[in-house]
Amino acid sequence: MADLALIKKLREATGCGIADCNKALVACNDNFEDAVDWLRKKGLSSAAKKSSRNATEGLIGIAIEGNKASIVEVNSETDFVARNDKFQELVLNCAKASLNINNSNNYIGSDKAKDIALNHSGISDNVIWKRTEFDLENNIPIYEVEFYCNNMEYNYEINAINGNIIKYEIDRDY
Repeated sequence: MADLALIKKLREATGCGIADCNKALVACNDNFEDAVDWLRKKGLSSAAKKSSRNATEGLIGIAIEGNKASIVEVNSETDFVARNDKFQELVLNCAKASLNINNSNNYIGSDKAKDIALNHSGISDNVIWKRTEFDLENNIPIYEVEFYCNNMEYNYEINAINGNIIKYEIDRDY
């Protein structure tokens, strides 16, 4: 077991739990700086594990103000989170905040993005739409278009300004 004063210091510096701080200090022979790095690496690996989990629960938030409306989807891993008052407040605040986004830009629109993806894929029928959403990636406005056809999944990123295809993937094993 590591020195309790050192565990306390590490805990205050990192916000990690007592057991994790103790493990880090033991693994690093009570070297404070090395223990901080050890915890940082452990945190990154636990974040990577969490990123592979699906967030299939969540809520839809709707906000209306005058002649503008906003609909947002915020996902969570469990329905317990979705029922939490703070999570519900977050979703509503996201919907309200999106009302204030300046939409005066000349974007191609989600329907045009779908058409571009379909034309590129060569598919004309039996399409099951999964999702089309607007996003900013590296400060570039894009539409992410996802759909299924003939047991294959298609994922497209399309520049929202000029309609150019930035990236596409086809999962043939879907």
